[in-house]
Amino acid sequence: MASEFVLDAITRHQMWLQQFAAGQSDDIKPYLKSVDKLVREELSKYDVITYKKDLKEINKRLKAEISALYLAYVTGLSESLEEMINDEVAFTEETMEQDGWDIGALDVALFALGLASTVQTGAKGQSVVVGVWLNQFPQQQTDLILNAIQTGYQNGTSTRDIIRTIRGTRQFNFRDGLLQQTNNSADRMARTLTNFYSNEARMAVYEQIDGLEFWEFVAVLDNRTSKVCMFNDGKVWPLGQGRLPPLHMNCRSMALPWSEGDQSTSELTGYEWLKRQPESVQNDVLGVTQAELFRNGGLSADEFRRLVSTSMGKPLTLEEIRRKNPQAWERAGLDDEQ
Repeated sequence: MASEFVLDAITRHQMWLQQFAAGQSDDIKPYLKSVDKLVREELSKYDVITYKKDLKEINKRLKAEISALYLAYVTGLSESLEEMINDEVAFTEETMEQDGWDIGALDVALFALGLASTVQTGAKGQSVVVGVWLNQFPQQQTDLILNAIQTGYQNGTSTRDIIRTIRGTRQFNFRDGLLQQTNNSADRMARTLTNFYSNEARMAVYEQIDGLEFWEFVAVLDNRTSKVCMFNDGKVWPLGQGRLPPLHMNCRSMALPWSEGDQSTSELTGYEWLKRQPESVQNDVLGVTQAELFRNGGLSADEFRRLVSTSMGKPLTLEEIRRKNPQAWERAGLDDEQ
């Protein structure tokens, strides 16, 4: 497992990474304000978009300017991620060297390689190529706005209402509009890619260390921990194998070095940790039905882990779980609730 020195250093560093990701997410906000201003200025020229030629002119002007704004955000994010991954390599090398490991030479353009890599965005195996995700963001978010204008034109909606659809309403602090959706999309992308590149950097360094052959999946355990990360928490893999985080959007899990013969870095694996939590936390993490099975199905933490997921860590549906172990389902009294 990671030594106490390495574990403490990486855990502290993980807090900085979360702050970095939050900063990259916040960088979208001035661009959204500019988009909001553009949309209001353009649509306020009309009460209702009556003629198709007017719609075409609106789309032409907005498409170019909005796409350029979102492209500027993605360009800045990419540059920050490239700088971050170089810093992550340096941090990991320094940490491992201070812990007594010999580091081999590492001369790889990790950011460029990462663009062609696939990042997992969902617990059921959904994924996207990193470069495609970044490249498609400006067009996808621009289309959200243009499609709303197109729909408003077709329905004869006033431009005032179209603007409300795009920017949201004051009643909900403007969190119910399309611009908030773009803000959320940028947040997921920034946080997920920060996790992706930080773990890629660590793994690249681990693979250059003579004598280090394994790595450990370590999840952040709290009421926001996903089922797939809880399932994989504490698992040890040979370098170059296993499911490297992120395993879903906004994943916070990390890859730590592990030496053969050592115990898991975590004193408790995910479900063992969850056994010690109050019912409210168990319900938040698992959902009410699975939490009832977890508490009253007569299963150990490891038995429950193997019951609710496939061998690859993909969550099963409630019906699949019931069919897999009807006895535990019955012990939990769940048949009476169906």
